[in-house]
Amino acid sequence: MYLKNPKSLSDILQLNSDEIEPLILKNPDCGLHLFIQRYNSQIVPTPVLEDNIKKFMEKFDREEIKRKKEEENNEGQPDEEGWIQVTRSGPRPGTRRTEQTEEKLKEKKKKSEKRVVNFTPRQMKETRARQLEDLKKKFGEDKQRIALMKQKRKFNPLR
Repeated sequence: MYLKNPKSLSDILQLNSDEIEPLILKNPDCGLHLFIQRYNSQIVPTPVLEDNIKKFMEKFDREEIKRKKEEENNEGQPDEEGWIQVTRSGPRPGTRRTEQTEEKLKEKKKKSEKRVVNFTPRQMKETRARQLEDLKKKFGEDKQRIALMKQKRKFNPLR
């Protein structure tokens, strides 16, 4: 506006600073006020937002019901390539095993293996003693079983 020709530049340079009005006084829609207005205009009122959400959820629910009905109708029928999808049906249908579920199972197994049972040396000593007692008991039972087997072989009245 002012600087279209060289004469206007010299006119502006000769003006006193008291005579120049700030631009913001002439046009309040600039600077910080402009940014505040733009920001406030982007905020959606709560009732309008709630209404939009309700409409979206109703539409989504309708589409979900429609999709489930289509899946039920198409169950047991071949698809475009001629394959029939077989699913488990009943009171407790099975879940699909994906790589993620297999990884989760492996992690659970690792955690259970890593679980520390014997925490103190005394506990370790007690578990070792229990294991030795169990082995001795099993050994005694096996000895008796072997003795019975030997007796049965020696004494056979039908021979």
